[in-house]
Amino acid sequence: MHPDQEWLNERMLEHRRVAVSGVLDRESSSRIAAALVRLDGIGDEPVTLWLSGVSADLDAAFTVVDTLEQMRAPVHATCVGTLTGAAIAVLAVADHRAVGSHAILRLCDPPPDRLDVVADLPAHARQHARQLQRLHECVAAACRRPVDLISRDMRDGRLLDADQARGYGLVDTGGS
Repeated sequence: MHPDQEWLNERMLEHRRVAVSGVLDRESSSRIAAALVRLDGIGDEPVTLWLSGVSADLDAAFTVVDTLEQMRAPVHATCVGTLTGAAIAVLAVADHRAVGSHAILRLCDPPPDRLDVVADLPAHARQHARQLQRLHECVAAACRRPVDLISRDMRDGRLLDADQARGYGLVDTGGS
């Protein structure tokens, strides 16, 4: 990581803020989870999670989701830009969820991870199906909507603007 980026990240942590952008992968999700655990360990004040242009694979998203679910400190997540795929669950499990007026949330199923697909395709397909079901259940619980509806909307790649995301139950505040 560039020294300027390290400095910025440290300054954000001092203010109990964590920024997530780009592709959330194994490495970045571990770094984000560590920052969240650190903040949770040093105080009960709210933590702000900024999500900007985030996509995620299932494993990475669940690393952050599981961390958020274990935190004592409340987490206030704000989405700006585009949030897509499994990254939707990161926003969904936050204690307070907001969205910028120009944000787009793309409900879609993330593709299977390419690791070891050829080695054991049937086992990989079963695991991916279980993870997708867990993703759908997580989002459905947060939105207070039926899992079947969430599954269909994610399979179809439904797009939500800020107002639609609020009406859908995915965020608490934001939009117009």
